[in-house]
Amino acid sequence: MGLQLRLYLLLGLMFGILYAVILAISSVIGAGGFAIYAVIAVGFMLLQYLIGPSFVSRIMRFKYVSEKE
Repeated sequence: MGLQLRLYLLLGLMFGILYAVILAISSVIGAGGFAIYAVIAVGFMLLQYLIGPSFVSRIMRFKYVSEKE
């Protein structure tokens, strides 16, 4: 199986698991419908936007250089 196909399958599986967890939580608390899912999606996107750059910089271990260097 190609690497790209495995990546797409894994990504689909992760989204499916996340959707199932969110659906289970929302059904337990009795909040369903488009509005709650939209709020959760916006929350995830905002969280990703805020912590994404610092997360990548920690993983890649890069440092900023000055003009002298």
